[in-house]
Amino acid sequence: MKSTRPRLLSRILAGSLAALALGAALPQSAHAGLYYWDVNGTTAGFGSPASGTWGTDAYWSTDDSGAVATTAHTTTTSDGINFGAGGIGLGAGTVAVSGTQNAGALMFASGSGAIVLSGGTAINLAATSSIIVNNATDTISTKLTGATSLTKTGTGTLILSGANDCTGDTIIGAGTLQVGDGSTGSLNGTSGTALTFTATSTFNVKEAASSTQGMGVLSFSRGEGNVYSTAAGASSTATLTFGSMVPRPAGATANFNIVTNTSSTGATPNKIVVTTPGSTVPLSSGSNDRGIFFNLNDGGTTANYARYDSTGYIRGTNYGVDTNSQTSFTSSGSSTDVFLSATTVAGGQTANTIRFTGGDLSLAVGTTLTANGILLVGSTTRNLGTVNVSSTLRPTVDGGEVVIASQATGTTLLRVYPNIVDRGGLPTK
Repeated sequence: MKSTRPRLLSRILAGSLAALALGAALPQSAHAGLYYWDVNGTTAGFGSPASGTWGTDAYWSTDDSGAVATTAHTTTTSDGINFGAGGIGLGAGTVAVSGTQNAGALMFASGSGAIVLSGGTAINLAATSSIIVNNATDTISTKLTGATSLTKTGTGTLILSGANDCTGDTIIGAGTLQVGDGSTGSLNGTSGTALTFTATSTFNVKEAASSTQGMGVLSFSRGEGNVYSTAAGASSTATLTFGSMVPRPAGATANFNIVTNTSSTGATPNKIVVTTPGSTVPLSSGSNDRGIFFNLNDGGTTANYARYDSTGYIRGTNYGVDTNSQTSFTSSGSSTDVFLSATTVAGGQTANTIRFTGGDLSLAVGTTLTANGILLVGSTTRNLGTVNVSSTLRPTVDGGEVVIASQATGTTLLRVYPNIVDRGGLPTK
């Protein structure tokens, strides 16, 4: 019988597992019209700094070079609203919003500076809307409203600092969607929305200190989905709560990062909660999920596999305390989660996941290491296996998934030397 090849999700990248996901330009056919905010009239380009008032000033152009006269226009939920076009940017600045304005989609071009949309009552979005951020960072402090399914794409960061009340699903396909600026901002009150990751990207809740943000169903469909809780304040704990989490499919990974706030009286970490964790979030009484991590991208040395604490929040695995976890290969098995420092594995060893730090995880000649997940912790280049030494890495079951991850710190590099094969010895692609 032909063996199924294991899927491999490799993080053999310097400093990050994230793949670059590029945001697309607004498709012409998707909108009644494409309109460009142009503050310099018939002069080519769109001007600098960004200024004026949406809903008052006649700064709209239908020309993507910014070289024709601008006109007044009342935007609709069928319009694609652009701040710049490709490399032709709009200079950094603030565009005020007057009253309630409508949009079908918003796009911030790669050549634009940091744009702020501010003031007014609301920006009313179409039932299915997208916001594309192809520059570094843009902020919308005006409330976004509507029964809207909102998709964030583009490699940049979008900061929503208003009291947004969109009620449809939130979908992230690239870059970062940040709710809050550290003092203001929310998403549909404290109820939130369902959240789906469709590619490597980040959802960051950075509301006021001690804030409580609810969300609906959490789904990771592909790539690395990062959920951050970074609201900060001395002796404060912000809580981000999801109603439930869909099981992670092979080829997708999940990472939960939190900020720990400190003061003279001690440390108070933020909390990420799943109201009904079920079997989708590893429980303290179970075993790790090879593709669900905790603090993977915190820039320090705390990267870990995730577990769900019995008191109700996501945390890192407590090795030697949590069920099936240990600090050495004292026992071996497909449900065992092991934490190791620099060591050499000789002979056959089996584990569900291996977290290692402090050096290389070397494999003796002819060694077969059976494991479903391996996590590198640290800021220097590490080796899994040994160059020019024949060894093998394989999953615990036929057709299994092997997830190899490294902490995103500086120029971290993980070199993987073993042949990665399925249980029948067939090589992977």
